[in-house]
Amino acid sequence: MTMRSERSVIRRFALASAVFSAALLAGSSTARAADATIPLDTTIVAGTAGDQVELAEVAGGLLIGRTCDLTAIHAETGAPHPDNDLVVSSGADVVTLADVERASGAVTPATAPLMIGDTIRIEVILGPDAAFGGDVALEVDCSQGDGVLA
Repeated sequence: MTMRSERSVIRRFALASAVFSAALLAGSSTARAADATIPLDTTIVAGTAGDQVELAEVAGGLLIGRTCDLTAIHAETGAPHPDNDLVVSSGADVVTLADVERASGAVTPATAPLMIGDTIRIEVILGPDAAFGGDVALEVDCSQGDGVLA
């Protein structure tokens, strides 16, 4: 990875963190659930099929200790990249969202809810075309979660 692309990835992590943190601050600090969206705009064009690549790591913020549903939304204008799976981890929990870029506009729920810890880490396992379009948003919905606030 070149220095320029490393800076680009760092800027994207910072942007994702800022958007996620702003969404958390907009939510209530009471027991009422909060929602957030994490943009996954890192583009990978020359990876290797099967590689697992970090896309973002953000603070859990006000959602720490809550159990949340995750949904990946691929942009209507996004190019398909079949069999790209997202792996989302937080604390000891890990969930997968399978084939998130299978078609433009695809909506993909996680395999299970995620208990939010101090950080949320999002990685992609690249499919056979070894590319990630960077036009996916990860929605975090804690309205149905059964966790408790930390």
